[in-house]
Amino acid sequence: MRIVVGFLFVLFLVVVSGCGGDDVVDPGDNTPEPETPGMSIESFARAYTVMDSIAYASYLDEDYTFELLPHDVDPNDPLGYWDRNEELDIAGNMFHGRFNSRGQQVVRILLDLDVKQSVVDTNRYLEKPEGEVWYRTTCFVDLLVLVNDPNDPIGVMNLVVRTNQVFIQRPDPSGAERYVMYKQIDQPPINKESASHAEETEETTWGSIKYLFRG
Repeated sequence: MRIVVGFLFVLFLVVVSGCGGDDVVDPGDNTPEPETPGMSIESFARAYTVMDSIAYASYLDEDYTFELLPHDVDPNDPLGYWDRNEELDIAGNMFHGRFNSRGQQVVRILLDLDVKQSVVDTNRYLEKPEGEVWYRTTCFVDLLVLVNDPNDPIGVMNLVVRTNQVFIQRPDPSGAERYVMYKQIDQPPINKESASHAEETEETTWGSIKYLFRG
């Protein structure tokens, strides 16, 4: 009887010690990796592509503006730019498939931003704290927006943007180790293709696409 009890006690110790070992897990370092200006550009593009309103909004500074090309400026609203609230309204219409006044609806977005140059921006801005380092980042934009269009003979329209785009980036004021967009400056298309190349494809500007889904 003593032998059996002793054996069971030893077995109990082995099982307990074995279970304890399995419970010891190294959690590792879960701190998010600090983002460079280029990494923040990639995150911004990813949020736009997956049409994630919350993630996209998080990369727009509270004082964000989208600077339009002259031909995209509304004569009745000649400021030449949109603020953050209007940008988010436009993005919300696009991301959530809301129909515009023409019955058009965004169904897919593909965005690639290829960083060409990122330099320290020495310009003085009203919201720029003394000594804070901001960046002026130039990217090549490859953007495709697929739109359901009842006015098109085939029912869909591919809106394409192939151009440079300028982003003014600042450190996230919330303290997160990343950069947010203070300003986005639209640029004209590079080597715009004629409509004869693909009738269902229209090469345009980013501002023109946004304008379609404004308000």
